[in-house]
This record gives sequence, C-alpha cells and structure tokens, in this order.
Amino acid sequence: MSATSATGFDLADPRVTVRECSSCHSPVSGRFEGRVVSLSCGYCGTEDTIERAPEPTSGDGGESAYRGKERPREGARRPPITMDLTIPPPGFTGKEPVETIRAAWLSAKAAPVPDEGHERDLRDYQVTWLACLESAQRLRARDAVRARAVLEAALDLVEQPSYRALVLARLARLAVQAKSAELAKGWLDRVPAKLRAPEVTTDVRVAEAFVAREVEGPRAVLEILGRGADLDALAGPTRLLAIALRTDAHEKLGESKEALAAWTAGAKAGGMGLGSFAALYGLAEGTRKRALRRGALALCLLFAAFWALFVVLRANHNHEPMPLAPLAVIAVALVVGLVLRASRSR
Repeated sequence: MSATSATGFDLADPRVTVRECSSCHSPVSGRFEGRVVSLSCGYCGTEDTIERAPEPTSGDGGESAYRGKERPREGARRPPITMDLTIPPPGFTGKEPVETIRAAWLSAKAAPVPDEGHERDLRDYQVTWLACLESAQRLRARDAVRARAVLEAALDLVEQPSYRALVLARLARLAVQAKSAELAKGWLDRVPAKLRAPEVTTDVRVAEAFVAREVEGPRAVLEILGRGADLDALAGPTRLLAIALRTDAHEKLGESKEALAAWTAGAKAGGMGLGSFAALYGLAEGTRKRALRRGALALCLLFAAFWALFVVLRANHNHEPMPLAPLAVIAVALVVGLVLRASRSR
C-alpha cells in the first residue's frame, strides 16, 4: 500500500492529519503548523479548523484501564469496562452490513456526549467499536484513506485510556502499511502508560511488532510476540493477527517447523480469522500454502479411509469375500498420515 493514495492523500507524513469532513463526512487532510490545521473539503467546500488535542499524561488512567477493575469517581462505584472488541455494544450483533455500521458511526459522532460516569464509558466503547469495525471494513476494501480518517475522528471523541490505545494501535498499523515507521512510532508514543488489560496490551504489542518487522526484521517480531504455538499471552480479536505475524517471522527465518506449529495453533483458535488477517497483510504466504496443501490432502485421505471402511464393513455384513482394494486404501492412508505427522517436525 503506497504512502500517498490515488486521491493525493499523504499517509506517511507525521505532520499530516486525515479527518472526516464535518458536513459531508468525506475524507479531508491538512498539515499541522503548530497546534492548528485548516481543512478544506474538496467535495462540499466546508472549511474546518482542527486543533491538536492534548494527550493524556503518563499518570492519566493507567491503573483504571485494567479489565474488571472498578474506578470510583465522585463517590460512585463504576461497573467493569469492556475491553474486548469481539463483544458488540448494546444494540448491535457484530453481523451488521457495511451500510448499517457506517450509519451508526455517523450517528455516534453526532450524538451528545454524556457526563462523566458509566454512560460516558459506554459511549466511548461504542465509538471505539464502530470506528474500529468501520476502519477494518475500509481497509479490506483497500481504502486506506477512509480507514485512517475514521480512526483519527474516533481519537478526537474517545476519552477512556484503554479505548484510545486500541485506536492508536490501529493507526500505527496503518502507518506501517504506508511505509512510515516514524509516523507509526509517533502514534505508539501516544498510547497511555500502565495499561494492563490483555486485549489492549495484545493490540499494542501487535502494532509494535509491525513496526519492528519494518525496521528491525523478523527476530524483533518474535521478541515482542513470543515464539511457536503458545497463545496464552495473547487475547482479544488481534491475537490471530499476532499469530500470523509470528508465523511470518518464523518463515522468514527459515524455521518451517515453528512456523507450521504457530499457524496450526492459530487455525485451531480461529482458522477463518487467521487466514483473513494473513491475506490482508500479506503474511506467511509459504506457510499458508503449505497448510492448505496438507489440509486438502488430509481431507482426501479421510474421505478415502471412510469409503474403504464402509466397503469392508459391507462385505463383512453380507458375508462376501474381503476385497483387497479398500484394505490397500486404508494402509496407504495410514502411511501417508504418518508421513504428514512426521513432516511437521521438519
């Protein structure tokens, strides 16, 4: 994905911001000069002025971002905050079509902001969930400009530190795809400190691994995400992307055994999601093909073995002479199965 899109948006310059027009919601961009930037929409002509928002300090919200921890504010006990983006906010199922998500996102942007308290946290979660989903849909459609504009708009709206971290991590990943490690590091530098929720820390580590992959290479990726098939330290929707990155790193280092083990573990946890992430980001192409070939062969062997077993049982039930062909098929299936199993260690 190029740093500058076909429409002329520079997605690599750290001084450039990409937002949504306040009137028609089309993407607009401008370069910060100091703390203020003027944006002019090429579609409807609306002029917007954006001021760079102050970021949370290292002392803001850190411990409060821990999943399940209640944060007292003004004497009231707060319910636990949801950090897992696989859980839709109230009123959503997660299966809505693209048009519905887009309409809900525009509505959430325009909705009044609740006062401090649980309602504000719920609103922040809804905005984060919608923005991340909308951005992911745009990215799958190869529209990096709109994918980024949605996330930057969400960053203006979200207050809760952990939700800001989820948005910033996705902005960092987009920056790496635009070949701008400097911009990616800038987004990650703005992640609030001391966040402990595993879903959030996994998201941030994945973004850091993308930067490391671009700047330092595959060994740095494994230092961040770990090696092999272990999934225990990963959580949330991006854990499968972490596995795809880990597999890719092993593959690039020539560690085919570890690559296949990581991919197999990820496929057991969510095969469709793993394949989708790997294809979207161009990760672990060799291991993907290898796993696909092995899977297709295993299905063929399983079908042949069941057919042979059926023929043998039918012959035995009818008191017919035992045919040799199905016995041979079963023997071949066993041998090939053992070979496939042994090949996983090579």
